[in-house]
Amino acid sequence: MNNLTNQLPGTHTEQTPNMLANDLRNLTLNAPDQDVEPKAAKDDSGAPYEKYSRWYLAQGLTLLLPSAPQLPDSGIELYDLSKFMSEEIVRRCAQRDLEHEYTPPVPPRRHPSFPYWLHKHPANEIIRKANAMAIEVLSKNRSRRSPSSVNSGDGQRRQRRRDADKKRPGPPTYPLYDEISDSDRSQGHGHPIGYVITKKGFQRVDEIDD
Repeated sequence: MNNLTNQLPGTHTEQTPNMLANDLRNLTLNAPDQDVEPKAAKDDSGAPYEKYSRWYLAQGLTLLLPSAPQLPDSGIELYDLSKFMSEEIVRRCAQRDLEHEYTPPVPPRRHPSFPYWLHKHPANEIIRKANAMAIEVLSKNRSRRSPSSVNSGDGQRRQRRRDADKKRPGPPTYPLYDEISDSDRSQGHGHPIGYVITKKGFQRVDEIDD
């Protein structure tokens, strides 16, 4: 993670982990308080959203299907994917009125459709840090807003949501595959096999309602 460009062959040489971290920090610090419209797909067929949104936004059991989108092999595409994932995490955390409460996703590192996540990779760290950064910055932004400015029905509802957010536990976290002990791995413990992203967040496959 300290040298992402060396670990991703073919990555843009003019971009560095520090530059990416600064981009994410600026993105979170400037996250709007108002509702955020979903990012529109761009006309450019090479845009990250066009390439990766089908994988990132996959819902429920679609992740288990053989036709599930595969992660790219190119170092440049992996770098772009990790940055896009991070930006989507920040955008979705900033979006206020979701039909279901959004929990930032944890990459399904042991999911059979995505062998890329079986091993520790710099993109894992970028996405995980983006999760933490988004939650921390957005939480601070909420706490800085004065309750005295809340004087309308909509404002009161937003304040109640912020109060509820403070009481809600943080998103689940899972260890990276290579952080799990051999004994735990051999017994099938310590890794989220069968977890998928659904409208309700990250769920076990055997707990998803039919």
